[in-house]
Amino acid sequence: MDEYNLFALISASLPPEVDPAMLKVACPPGWWTSRPEAAAAYALRKCKYLDWNAYLANNPDLRDLSVDPVTHFLKDGLYEGRKLYYCKENHKHHDTNSPVFSIILYCKNDELYIDKSFHSITHQHFDNIEIFIIDDASDDNSLKIIQKFCANDKRIRVLSFS
Repeated sequence: MDEYNLFALISASLPPEVDPAMLKVACPPGWWTSRPEAAAAYALRKCKYLDWNAYLANNPDLRDLSVDPVTHFLKDGLYEGRKLYYCKENHKHHDTNSPVFSIILYCKNDELYIDKSFHSITHQHFDNIEIFIIDDASDDNSLKIIQKFCANDKRIRVLSFS
């Protein structure tokens, strides 16, 4: 099965609270195209918003089988139309008492990679972050891409040496 069909099937099984794009970002680069089954398993295991205990509990035929829920879902459950469940304990929250994480991203002519870097950073499971981008006089479109992200996300600050 190719990456698009597999990703579409998995996306249709996700609870509405889970953004399918998070699964794409969770995988190492290139896995969805070169190894879609491995990418799906890796992404589903990394997604903290999925409740695998609920998957087992809501599928009584699996309780006594001692199966790994991710493996079962990808091998059988996906094609049987079984749904995944949202994990309420790990939902995204914004706690003003929690620490702020500062992420510093250095950029110099990274136009090809900056978009993926932004998606990786901004789709973390923790909201309370600040992102500093240091653009070291890029002479490609890196700064324009960074400014586009800044306009859409108030957590991002730019220091440009151009």
